[in-house]
Amino acid sequence: ARPARRHVFSLAMAYSLTAEQMGRAVGIVRGILAAHPQTQDAWVYWREFGDASLNIHVVYWSKAPGMKEFLAALEELNLEIK
Repeated sequence: ARPARRHVFSLAMAYSLTAEQMGRAVGIVRGILAAHPQTQDAWVYWREFGDASLNIHVVYWSKAPGMKEFLAALEELNLEIK
């Protein structure tokens, strides 16, 4: 009965990536989320220098009406990001 479901996750990137590569990675994830019909209002930012990785923080809202549809959309997005 909610209009959207929020999903939050992090992507751990290798420290060997350059700033340009990190910028491209952030842009790719933003584009994937923007193009998917079940997502809205995505936030994707390089958030931190972690202990072992450069971490991209991702928050988006899914328009999928039920849990099964949400999980299907999540899987599609994960496969595309991978």
